[in-house]
Amino acid sequence: MGAEMVIIAVLGCLVVLFDAVCARRPVAGLKEAAVEPSCTLVLALVAAVVGQGASVTRALALVGTFCEGELGTVLRAVAMKLEEGWRWSEAWSSALDGIGGHRRRSVARVPRTAMMVRDALEDAWTHGSSPMTGLRLAIDRADAEERARIERGAAGLSVRILLPVGLCMLPAFICVAVIPLVAAPFSA
Repeated sequence: MGAEMVIIAVLGCLVVLFDAVCARRPVAGLKEAAVEPSCTLVLALVAAVVGQGASVTRALALVGTFCEGELGTVLRAVAMKLEEGWRWSEAWSSALDGIGGHRRRSVARVPRTAMMVRDALEDAWTHGSSPMTGLRLAIDRADAEERARIERGAAGLSVRILLPVGLCMLPAFICVAVIPLVAAPFSA
C-alpha cells in the first residue's frame, strides 16, 4: 500500500508541473531565473545583424533589445549615445557607469560581455574598418575561454564526485568482501 501511495504522489506532482509548463504559469515556490546570454551568443548576434547590413548602432540596439537585464540596458544606452554623437569611449564608460549603482548580482559578468562587444567593434567605429573581422576574432576568443572554463569545471567535478561515491562504496565493500573473508576461517 505504501508504494502505491508514493507512485500516486509522484504522478500527481508530475501532472501539476506539466500543467504549469504547458500553461506557462509559475509553480508556487518556484522562481523564474533571468537567463543572461553567453558572451559568444551576444557577439554572434551582433555579427549576424551587422552581416545583414545594419549599422553598428542599430546592431547594438537590436541585440540590446534581445538581452534582458544590465547587458541589454548597456547595449541600448551605448547605441542611443552613439546616435546622439557621443564619442565611442565616452558612450561606453557612461553606459557602464549607469549600471554600477543597480543590482550588484551580475555586474561582474555584464561588463565582461559588454567589454568584448566594445573591443570587437571599436576599430570599426573609430577607423571605419569592417566590424566582421573584430567580431569573428572576439567570438573565437570568447568561445575558447568558455571551453577552457568548462574543461576546468569538468576536471574539478570528477574529484568532487569520486569522494562521495568512494565513501558510499566503502561500507558496501567491507560488508560484501572483507567481512566474509575475515569470517571464513572462523566458520570452518
